[in-house]
Amino acid sequence: MALDYAQSASLRVNIPFQGRIGTAALKWASAILSDTSVDVSSSIARKNLDYARLVYAQPTQKAMELQPGVVQDPAVQAQDIVPSTGDSTITDPYLQQAVEATIAKVI
Repeated sequence: MALDYAQSASLRVNIPFQGRIGTAALKWASAILSDTSVDVSSSIARKNLDYARLVYAQPTQKAMELQPGVVQDPAVQAQDIVPSTGDSTITDPYLQQAVEATIAKVI
């Protein structure tokens, strides 16, 4: 069942969901920052490195900024809401994909 507008609006400010987004963003950033084969002459690689550094320096801020875009991801929209927490029922691997897709749109 797709989320309605009210559910999407609630999920955009849901703190548990924001924490999961932050964890996924940090996982992405860790992979970028630990890749020793990054071609720094590539503008895309430099943008990724710069954003990964920002995620590490300000994970909560970046999670908050990414949250609206992640909520609109089709994989998130196709899930339900956990009644007790207001979090999404999306699994962590699919959330990781949604976060990475949103990061790609942002940078």
